[in-house]
Amino acid sequence: PARARKVSTGLHTLDAMVSALASSSGLRLDVSCRGDLFIDDHHTTEDVCIALGQCLHAALGDKAGCNRMAWATAQEGGHKVEVAIDLSNRPHFQHDLRLDTEMVGDVSSEMVLHALDSLSTSARLTAHILHVSRPGAAEKDNQAPDNQAPDNPAPDDQAPDDQETALQLVRATCTAYGRALGLAVAIDPRRAGSTASSKGTLSA
Repeated sequence: PARARKVSTGLHTLDAMVSALASSSGLRLDVSCRGDLFIDDHHTTEDVCIALGQCLHAALGDKAGCNRMAWATAQEGGHKVEVAIDLSNRPHFQHDLRLDTEMVGDVSSEMVLHALDSLSTSARLTAHILHVSRPGAAEKDNQAPDNQAPDNPAPDDQAPDDQETALQLVRATCTAYGRALGLAVAIDPRRAGSTASSKGTLSA
Protein backbone atom coordinates (compact mmCIF):
# COMPACT_ATOMS: atom_id res chain seq x y z
CA PRO A 1 0.00 0.00 0.00
CA ALA A 2 1.03 3.62 -0.51
CA ARG A 3 2.57 5.42 2.41
CA ALA A 4 4.06 8.77 3.28
CA ARG A 5 7.47 9.11 1.65
CA LYS A 6 8.55 11.90 3.95
CA VAL A 7 6.85 13.57 6.88
CA SER A 8 8.87 16.11 8.83
CA THR A 9 6.94 18.85 10.60
CA GLY A 10 9.12 19.30 13.66
CA LEU A 11 6.36 17.86 15.87
CA HIS A 12 6.40 14.13 16.57
CA THR A 13 2.67 13.89 17.24
CA LEU A 14 1.80 15.77 14.06
CA ASP A 15 4.19 13.51 12.13
CA ALA A 16 2.35 10.48 13.55
CA MET A 17 -1.04 11.95 12.62
CA VAL A 18 -0.07 12.73 9.02
CA SER A 19 1.70 9.38 8.60
CA ALA A 20 -1.34 7.46 9.88
CA LEU A 21 -3.59 9.45 7.56
CA ALA A 22 -1.34 8.80 4.56
CA SER A 23 -0.79 5.09 5.14
CA SER A 24 -4.45 4.31 5.82
CA SER A 25 -5.83 6.38 2.94
CA GLY A 26 -3.37 5.21 0.29
CA LEU A 27 -2.20 8.78 -0.33
CA ARG A 28 1.49 9.29 -1.03
CA LEU A 29 2.63 12.45 0.69
CA ASP A 30 5.76 14.52 1.06
CA VAL A 31 5.30 16.88 3.99
CA SER A 32 7.98 19.22 5.28
CA CYS A 33 7.57 22.22 7.54
CA ARG A 34 9.86 24.60 9.42
CA GLY A 35 7.60 26.57 11.72
CA ASP A 36 7.85 28.91 14.71
CA LEU A 37 8.05 26.12 17.26
CA PHE A 38 10.05 28.40 19.55
CA ILE A 39 6.68 30.09 20.19
CA ASP A 40 4.26 27.15 20.28
CA ASP A 41 2.71 24.38 18.22
CA HIS A 42 -0.21 26.39 16.87
CA HIS A 43 0.95 27.74 13.50
CA THR A 44 2.85 24.62 12.46
CA THR A 45 -0.05 22.28 13.25
CA GLU A 46 -2.67 24.51 11.69
CA ASP A 47 -0.74 25.46 8.57
CA VAL A 48 0.37 21.91 7.76
CA CYS A 49 -3.24 20.70 7.88
CA ILE A 50 -4.55 23.66 5.92
CA ALA A 51 -1.96 23.00 3.21
CA LEU A 52 -2.81 19.28 3.14
CA GLY A 53 -6.49 20.06 2.79
CA GLN A 54 -5.91 22.58 0.01
CA CYS A 55 -3.72 20.13 -1.88
CA LEU A 56 -6.33 17.41 -1.54
CA HIS A 57 -9.10 19.72 -2.74
CA ALA A 58 -7.03 20.81 -5.75
CA ALA A 59 -6.00 17.24 -6.61
CA LEU A 60 -9.59 15.95 -6.61
CA GLY A 61 -10.84 18.67 -8.94
CA ASP A 62 -14.56 18.23 -9.65
CA LYS A 63 -14.43 14.79 -7.97
CA ALA A 64 -15.99 13.19 -11.04
CA GLY A 65 -16.23 9.42 -10.65
CA CYS A 66 -15.35 9.43 -6.94
CA ASN A 67 -17.43 7.47 -4.46
CA ARG A 68 -17.79 10.77 -2.61
CA MET A 69 -19.22 9.34 0.63
CA ALA A 70 -17.66 6.69 2.86
CA TRP A 71 -17.19 5.64 6.46
CA ALA A 72 -14.61 3.54 8.26
CA THR A 73 -13.54 2.48 11.73
CA ALA A 74 -10.23 1.92 13.48
CA GLN A 75 -9.30 0.62 16.89
CA GLU A 76 -6.22 0.99 19.06
CA GLY A 77 -5.62 0.43 22.74
CA GLY A 78 -9.29 -0.02 23.54
CA HIS A 79 -10.33 3.08 21.60
CA LYS A 80 -12.69 2.51 18.69
CA VAL A 81 -13.38 5.42 16.37
CA GLU A 82 -15.76 5.73 13.44
CA VAL A 83 -15.38 8.43 10.78
CA ALA A 84 -17.84 9.34 8.03
CA ILE A 85 -16.69 11.59 5.17
CA ASP A 86 -18.56 13.31 2.37
CA LEU A 87 -16.59 15.12 -0.36
CA SER A 88 -19.42 17.61 -0.41
CA ASN A 89 -17.65 20.92 -1.09
CA ARG A 90 -19.58 22.08 2.00
CA PRO A 91 -16.98 22.11 4.77
CA HIS A 92 -18.08 20.88 8.17
CA PHE A 93 -16.31 19.14 11.04
CA GLN A 94 -18.03 17.52 14.00
CA HIS A 95 -16.75 15.15 16.67
CA ASP A 96 -17.32 13.84 20.16
CA LEU A 97 -13.66 13.14 20.94
CA ARG A 98 -12.54 13.85 24.48
CA LEU A 99 -8.83 14.15 25.12
CA ASP A 100 -8.28 14.18 28.87
CA THR A 101 -4.70 15.45 28.78
CA GLU A 102 -3.46 18.95 28.09
CA MET A 103 -0.84 17.61 25.69
CA VAL A 104 -0.67 14.64 23.34
CA GLY A 105 3.08 14.22 23.06
CA ASP A 106 4.38 17.57 21.82
CA VAL A 107 1.06 18.87 20.47
CA SER A 108 -1.69 20.31 22.67
CA SER A 109 -5.00 18.47 22.76
CA GLU A 110 -6.67 21.63 21.53
CA MET A 111 -4.44 21.72 18.47
CA VAL A 112 -4.96 18.01 17.71
CA LEU A 113 -8.66 18.70 17.31
CA HIS A 114 -8.00 21.96 15.46
CA ALA A 115 -5.72 20.08 13.05
CA LEU A 116 -8.54 17.74 12.04
CA ASP A 117 -10.90 20.70 11.72
CA SER A 118 -8.39 22.62 9.56
CA LEU A 119 -7.83 19.62 7.30
CA SER A 120 -11.54 19.00 6.80
CA THR A 121 -12.42 22.63 6.23
CA SER A 122 -9.62 23.39 3.77
CA ALA A 123 -10.33 20.16 1.87
CA ARG A 124 -13.95 21.33 1.65
CA LEU A 125 -15.32 18.07 2.95
CA THR A 126 -17.76 17.07 5.66
CA ALA A 127 -16.35 14.88 8.43
CA HIS A 128 -18.14 13.34 11.41
CA ILE A 129 -16.06 11.55 14.03
CA LEU A 130 -17.63 9.27 16.63
CA HIS A 131 -15.69 7.88 19.59
CA VAL A 132 -17.49 4.54 19.78
CA SER A 133 -15.68 3.04 22.77
CA ARG A 134 -12.82 3.82 25.11
CA PRO A 135 -10.56 1.80 27.44
CA GLY A 136 -12.22 0.80 30.68
CA ALA A 137 -15.77 1.33 29.40
CA ALA A 138 -16.72 -2.31 30.01
CA GLU A 139 -15.19 -2.25 33.47
CA LYS A 140 -17.08 0.94 34.30
CA ASP A 141 -20.36 -0.63 33.20
CA ASN A 142 -19.70 -3.56 35.52
CA GLN A 143 -18.45 -1.56 38.50
CA ALA A 144 -19.95 -1.79 41.95
CA PRO A 145 -23.21 0.10 42.63
CA ASP A 146 -22.94 3.68 43.87
CA ASN A 147 -23.71 2.63 47.44
CA GLN A 148 -20.98 -0.01 47.42
CA ALA A 149 -17.36 1.10 47.50
CA PRO A 150 -14.83 -0.87 45.41
CA ASP A 151 -12.43 -3.12 47.29
CA ASN A 152 -9.29 -1.24 46.23
CA PRO A 153 -10.13 2.23 44.93
CA ALA A 154 -7.39 3.80 42.84
CA PRO A 155 -6.31 7.33 43.77
CA ASP A 156 -7.14 9.98 41.18
CA ASP A 157 -3.45 10.71 40.67
CA GLN A 158 -2.65 7.10 39.83
CA ALA A 159 -4.64 6.80 36.59
CA PRO A 160 -3.20 4.77 33.70
CA ASP A 161 -0.73 6.41 31.37
CA ASP A 162 -3.02 9.14 30.07
CA GLN A 163 -0.49 10.39 27.53
CA GLU A 164 -0.22 7.00 25.84
CA THR A 165 -3.98 6.52 25.97
CA ALA A 166 -4.51 9.91 24.34
CA LEU A 167 -1.97 9.11 21.63
CA GLN A 168 -3.74 5.82 20.92
CA LEU A 169 -7.01 7.70 20.48
CA VAL A 170 -5.37 10.18 18.10
CA ARG A 171 -3.80 7.40 16.02
CA ALA A 172 -7.10 5.50 15.86
CA THR A 173 -8.87 8.68 14.77
CA CYS A 174 -6.38 9.50 12.02
CA THR A 175 -6.41 5.90 10.80
CA ALA A 176 -10.21 5.81 10.60
CA TYR A 177 -10.19 9.24 8.93
CA GLY A 178 -7.64 8.04 6.38
CA ARG A 179 -9.55 4.84 5.63
CA ALA A 180 -12.78 6.76 5.07
CA LEU A 181 -10.99 9.32 2.93
CA GLY A 182 -9.36 6.61 0.83
CA LEU A 183 -12.75 5.02 0.16
CA ALA A 184 -14.40 8.35 -0.60
CA VAL A 185 -11.81 9.43 -3.19
CA ALA A 186 -11.69 6.01 -4.87
CA ILE A 187 -13.19 5.83 -8.35
CA ASP A 188 -16.47 3.98 -8.74
CA PRO A 189 -16.44 2.61 -12.33
CA ARG A 190 -20.23 2.41 -12.30
CA ARG A 191 -20.41 6.20 -12.32
CA ALA A 192 -18.64 6.32 -15.70
CA GLY A 193 -16.90 9.53 -14.70
CA SER A 194 -20.02 11.34 -13.51
CA THR A 195 -20.17 13.28 -10.25
CA ALA A 196 -21.94 11.66 -7.32
CA SER A 197 -24.69 14.26 -7.09
CA SER A 198 -28.23 14.48 -8.41
CA LYS A 199 -27.35 18.03 -9.50
CA GLY A 200 -24.44 16.73 -11.56
CA THR A 201 -22.02 19.01 -9.72
CA LEU A 202 -20.56 19.48 -6.24
CA SER A 203 -20.32 23.23 -6.56
CA ALA A 204 -20.59 24.96 -3.21
